[in-house]
Amino acid sequence: MFSHFPDKELIKQKCREISNNDQNTFSSGTSGTPHIRCSDQFPPAIQERRRKLIPTMIKARQDGKTAYISYDKLIINGQAFTVDTVSLTGYS
Repeated sequence: MFSHFPDKELIKQKCREISNNDQNTFSSGTSGTPHIRCSDQFPPAIQERRRKLIPTMIKARQDGKTAYISYDKLIINGQAFTVDTVSLTGYS
């Protein structure tokens, strides 16, 4: 856990740089994907909400929409949906 936000962002940036490096010494060899992963850790309640939004996000992406999850909200083409409002998307 980081008490200073810029430190957290620096670590995430360095992790991305390592994973994008073709001469990565941490690569697995066969698949070439790095063994290093860096992501935010959310409380269990937020993890559960994100888990419920994933199927809708996948369906929206398959339909050609821009979709991603930000904290506990699903963003589809710039419009935010929560677990409670995701049924309004037409993808659930």
